[in-house]
Amino acid sequence: MRKPVLNSSINNVAKLAAGHEHSLALTKTLELYVWGAGTLTGLGVDEDVCTPTLLDLQSKAKSKKSLNSDVNKISQIACGGLHTTVVTQNGELYTWGSSEGGQLGHTSTEDLSQELVKYPTRVEYLAEKGLSVSQVSCGEAHTVVLTSDD
Repeated sequence: MRKPVLNSSINNVAKLAAGHEHSLALTKTLELYVWGAGTLTGLGVDEDVCTPTLLDLQSKAKSKKSLNSDVNKISQIACGGLHTTVVTQNGELYTWGSSEGGQLGHTSTEDLSQELVKYPTRVEYLAEKGLSVSQVSCGEAHTVVLTSDD
């Protein structure tokens, strides 16, 4: 029988999210920690990440446009079965992980041909439409967002 293990490597956790093979923790100081199956962490690694590791979205994120300096100010996190989403405080949505069913929201031919997106990637469609994401939720293989056009 497995027993819970206290993880003392992260302090002041405000939000948690878990998928099949990966987990996220967002601290009260807006730091994002990831662990689990390496290909799902957003760190761009293939090996499993067994301890919570800080994910610097600014250095790992992929975007066709220049990244906003507030990209590391994350307000929401959510995990699907094999994908991950985060919303920044300025309403941008970043997704990564399995894209087999289109659950990441990337619409370019290049993005759709990838079965696995290893790095956080901004959902350009929402940004181009001027839509700000206020809430995100994930199911097993889908993602839904609540947006505003302010």
